[in-house]
Amino acid sequence: MDQFTQEVRQNLKYLRLEVTRQVTECEKVVLEPIEPAVDRVTVRDDYIDNLRIGIEHRCFKKLSDEKLPKPARDLLRAITIIASNLERIGDHAVSIVGQTGYFTDWSVVLKAEVRPFFSEIQKALDRIDDAVDNLDLHKGLLICRSEVKIDQLYKKAFDRIARVLSTGTNTLNHLTLLFIYRYLERIGDSLQNIGEALLFATVGEKIKLSQFDAMESSFTNAGIDFEMDNIDYSGIWETRSGCKIYTIRDLNRSQGRFVVYKEGAIGKLEQERDQLREWEALMPGLPPKVLGFSEHDGRGSMVLEYLSGITFRNIALSGTEKALSTALELLIGNVLRIWDKTIVREPSNAHHMRQLSRRIQEVLDVHPDFSFPNTSIGDLSLKSFETLLEEATVLEEPLASPVSVRIHGDFNNDNVIIEPDGMVFHYIDMHRSKVTDYTQDISVFLISNFRIPLFEKRIRERLNRINDAFYRATRAFAHNNGDTTFDLRLAFGLVRSFITSTRFELKEQFAKEMFQRAVYLLERVSRVDGSELSAFTLPEDIFHY
Repeated sequence: MDQFTQEVRQNLKYLRLEVTRQVTECEKVVLEPIEPAVDRVTVRDDYIDNLRIGIEHRCFKKLSDEKLPKPARDLLRAITIIASNLERIGDHAVSIVGQTGYFTDWSVVLKAEVRPFFSEIQKALDRIDDAVDNLDLHKGLLICRSEVKIDQLYKKAFDRIARVLSTGTNTLNHLTLLFIYRYLERIGDSLQNIGEALLFATVGEKIKLSQFDAMESSFTNAGIDFEMDNIDYSGIWETRSGCKIYTIRDLNRSQGRFVVYKEGAIGKLEQERDQLREWEALMPGLPPKVLGFSEHDGRGSMVLEYLSGITFRNIALSGTEKALSTALELLIGNVLRIWDKTIVREPSNAHHMRQLSRRIQEVLDVHPDFSFPNTSIGDLSLKSFETLLEEATVLEEPLASPVSVRIHGDFNNDNVIIEPDGMVFHYIDMHRSKVTDYTQDISVFLISNFRIPLFEKRIRERLNRINDAFYRATRAFAHNNGDTTFDLRLAFGLVRSFITSTRFELKEQFAKEMFQRAVYLLERVSRVDGSELSAFTLPEDIFHY
């Protein structure tokens, strides 16, 4: 531990000690109303404020060092949160003392009802020093759970006072007491903030107590005997649909068993769970196995098998040429094998333009200048974006693939996992999977490669080669199955994927590049005659950058 961290921790201990003394004096005032005790609480308040300001100033100054390692950065951020909430607890103690001045009848204060609040608060405060010094996950959780106990005490006290108030007996004094309990409940909220800051400093990821409890429940339901006080907890990402995904490893096991934990909206997770089970029955080993599923307060959580592979995106960006060649061959081979296995001779239409119409406002919220009007330049008339979109929707409506296949549904390059030996292939994040037109998956995959915001010539050449190979292979599949409008339908899919991708691209020039390619395709398809649908071909470099 460096000297700076030692000093900051020591200052935090001074602050914690002063707040603990303040809470102790506050308890005395409430239980034994002696006037000098009121003065002792209020006089300490300025000292507490100065300690908090000093800690925050030093931490913020240190956090400006870009070379500071993440664990140290996480700890300093946690310390600033702890300091702020300690000061807030001190302020609440002062407010409680201030409320006691309105009592005219101290008999309303039931000592048996008040003492448990202060006892729980003191126990939580006493745990802070050790939790910070040792980054003790268990003590952090205990501090968080103090808030739950305080909430339970508050509910019980509130219900009793509400019954008394309904009788109209001693109203002013009981209202005053209710305000005091409310401040004690808010102290519990601050303790929860402190505990969650400690969880963040310990595991390196923001996690709330409710999420931790849901995770523990999910593991129990799945029959996984992880010791929650001794796990390695690493966030992978938060998906655009709002799901949070983490890898969890049990540090007590000799080989450190890994699982994946996913938490999000119950409907989406239920949909993904069902799709994963269907895929497992269809293609064993393709999706991760579902180990457990739980619901908590309208949110779902799912425990999945951990796949020890690399995303296709990472291989494309940083893998060797041999690794990329092997991965691309595996990806194309498996996609075509899945389509062959699931093909049904039923026409299908992905309705790409309808999908775009549902999302276009989100795009325009980010890039309002994309909506251009009808324009005339001399004898030349240019259609507005809205007109192009409407015409494309009408043109696409009767088009259909002659066959249907089961698609991934969100076939981005980071939803494909390749095992380290380069011979095993997996799908992840499959909640949109369904049987439909394969141009849906093809367009999503092609644009997921195009939209990578890296512009080094070597990387762009690799991404272009990937797109060429994937396009040629899937076009051959379509041709072999009598699909005569493949390029035209894929053009609509590319328009949708180009434009919707700009919602997440804040680099204006790159977003405009994708949008202009989409408009170019819209103008091309708008000139297609009904008798020439099968003659339409995609420009060779439309998905090259």
